[in-house]
Amino acid sequence: MPEILLILEGDPQDPALEEVRQGQRVTQALSDRVFAIEEPNPQRVAELEEMPGVLLCAKGSEPSRIPPELTEEERLWIDAWGLRTEQKQRPGEGLSWDAPGFEPPDPPPERG
Repeated sequence: MPEILLILEGDPQDPALEEVRQGQRVTQALSDRVFAIEEPNPQRVAELEEMPGVLLCAKGSEPSRIPPELTEEERLWIDAWGLRTEQKQRPGEGLSWDAPGFEPPDPPPERG
């Protein structure tokens, strides 16, 4: 399910910003001002982008501008949220377990 990251600037209790949560399915939330929602239709995305007090980051990339008043925890959460969609590169990805240069897994523990 595609998501977009919403970062609210200002008071998250502001009635104008409360409208952001109306009709949206929040998929992950760190705080009242940093959360992810299920990606709405393109028209709604455009509406959200135009709302004052909203920074919008589409589909896992980090926002172009992070408000300076965010806490360290919020900044770390945003970084992690952005990294979760990156392609992972693991040594031996796709190779057989006994490929040259790799050790086979440990045998299962003895039962008995």
